[in-house]
Amino acid sequence: MTEAVVLINSFEVPAADAENFIAAWERTRAYLETQPGYIDTARHQALESDGEFLFVNVARWASAEPFRT
Repeated sequence: MTEAVVLINSFEVPAADAENFIAAWERTRAYLETQPGYIDTARHQALESDGEFLFVNVARWASAEPFRT
């Protein structure tokens, strides 16, 4: 049995670049949706814009193998 994989990535993004980051994240999500083994992804944004990490991404894959290829 293959177990699903959860990937968590944090991103340091200057507040002034937040809109550009979101647009790039959405393009990347659209691409990932076409990849084998991809389940879903969720973008989380900090409530305050002065934190170290403005964005965190949580992505789920069916297993590690399709993510690696």
